[in-house]
Amino acid sequence: MRRKIITALAVMAFLMMTPALLPAQEPVTDYGSYDSFDPSEDFSRPAAPTPAPVLPPPASPPPLAAAPAEPAVPEFVSPPEEYPVAEPAVPAAPPRPPEEYPVAAPAEPKLTPPPVAVVSSEQLPPPLTLSETVNYSQTDNWLARPASPDQPVDVFFLYTGSCERAGQGAICAPSDPGMRQKAQESARQQAGVFETVANIFAPYYRQVNSAIFLGLSPKDRAERLAVSAADSMSAFDYYLKNYNGGRPFILAAHGQGSAALLAGILAEYFKAHPETRANLVAAYALGYAVTSDYLSANDHLKFAERGDDTGVIISYNTEAPQMSAASPVVLPRAVAINPITWARSEIPARADRSQGANLTAFGGEDQMANFADARVRLRRGVVECSTADPDQYGQAHFPAGAFPGGDYAFYYYDLRANAQKRVEAFQSGRGRM
Repeated sequence: MRRKIITALAVMAFLMMTPALLPAQEPVTDYGSYDSFDPSEDFSRPAAPTPAPVLPPPASPPPLAAAPAEPAVPEFVSPPEEYPVAEPAVPAAPPRPPEEYPVAAPAEPKLTPPPVAVVSSEQLPPPLTLSETVNYSQTDNWLARPASPDQPVDVFFLYTGSCERAGQGAICAPSDPGMRQKAQESARQQAGVFETVANIFAPYYRQVNSAIFLGLSPKDRAERLAVSAADSMSAFDYYLKNYNGGRPFILAAHGQGSAALLAGILAEYFKAHPETRANLVAAYALGYAVTSDYLSANDHLKFAERGDDTGVIISYNTEAPQMSAASPVVLPRAVAINPITWARSEIPARADRSQGANLTAFGGEDQMANFADARVRLRRGVVECSTADPDQYGQAHFPAGAFPGGDYAFYYYDLRANAQKRVEAFQSGRGRM
């Protein structure tokens, strides 16, 4: 800074001396205007040079005055006027309303929605009493009853959850038209597995509204299920005495029908009538868990171990591998069997080993090869299918990733072939456990 001040003073002193150093100015010759030009004038000879003026010797400049002493300025510090001026504080912008905040993209579904809410006892209609029975001598109370059975084996079938009545009528009577329509669809899509193997008998029976049933606590579910179980035993008893004629039989069901089959015919009726079990080829209780606790409490029952044992229970629930949410039909300590390999180990079976699916329940083809693979998950007690899309094959009242509609549909022709195999084993006597 001191250097800048000294330089500025020296320049000012030099400029004050400049007039004394310059020669005196000569008067400017007036050559006139262009109009006074004489063309006869001879410019060919150069004009005599004008002698250079003699300049006097330059006077010595006066000595520069010493710069006045400056107050000491801290080194590397700008003068006050050069200090940066702090910008006035800007008040913080008010927060945007919630609708202006950027909305994060929804995360990829993890297939873990909350389980079906448990329904409290106050929300339920009073359970029907067992004294209110269904008269199965009336043909109108039978969904399927062949007039002339032509197969050597029968199937006694209990349809899946088909009751959709709401309010105080949440329990459907056998005459309920809505339940009858859905029950007929269930028979076509599920009991049809066995139509090439056996004569199909299927009663109408009382059911709890499907959504309510799936949300019941274990205690409330058992109370309401008692009516369905009682109807199933009453219909089965009438079937044995009036329609069976001593033929071997297959028991088959799904969902709420399987729950009634397990609680009624298998647990109670067979225990009270042990001779009846002698004609059991197999019981396909799909879509509702069979647990190790249930088998321990009913030691007259056995779970299947392979593809040709007879007098046994076959059960599984189909899910996607990503499924981790609680399912209303998968219970603790559930057991399952692979519907392609008919083994209980976790060894997977590729889709090209399956004998085919029937996807008409989903608007698809009635026979589709290489559709579903299968793998037992022992810890969860289910069959996993990794080749079915959860968005396309899910079902109401179930969490994403559950395939209740696929229990029969995905393995339709595997089940048909297995039923035939077990019938042949039964007839030869080699399948008894």
